[in-house]
Amino acid sequence: MSDPVDTFWVVPIAGFDGKPFKSVTQGAADLALIPRLDAAPTAAPEMSEPVKDFLAFLKSTLGEAVADVRASDRLTDSAVCLVAADKGPDRALERLLAGAGRLTSASKPVLEVNPQHALIAALAALGEADRAFKEDAAHLLYDEARLLEGDRPADARAFSDRLGRVLKRGLR
Repeated sequence: MSDPVDTFWVVPIAGFDGKPFKSVTQGAADLALIPRLDAAPTAAPEMSEPVKDFLAFLKSTLGEAVADVRASDRLTDSAVCLVAADKGPDRALERLLAGAGRLTSASKPVLEVNPQHALIAALAALGEADRAFKEDAAHLLYDEARLLEGDRPADARAFSDRLGRVLKRGLR
């Protein structure tokens, strides 16, 4: 449901036909429970050790900007997205309250990462010699997730500087 009012009325409603309502912008989505119409269900591929290490690197690099960094099974084309924690308001409700001047403090989002995305695999394969580049990429991934939600980068100047460094490296 995409209407702004949906974030309000869905919360007190238990569900429909024995199925609970849940915001896709909040908490971990277990999409494996949803039957596929086009094919038989498939098991999620195992996450490689370099990707697991990269997720831990993202968490430590982003620090206080995010509540957590975790692998996502909801993403297919995008490398990253932001979701709300399991408890508290969802991301859409927070934006609505902030726009009305009614949000005193926003909760930290959870950065979900698509472990099957080519960009994530390439970044995970980089060694320790590329640490500064990986740090820039970590912040750019977070800002990309913010942009995908319609937000601005957390720090426009730092975003511009990081993007310039990454582009310069790509031209070598």
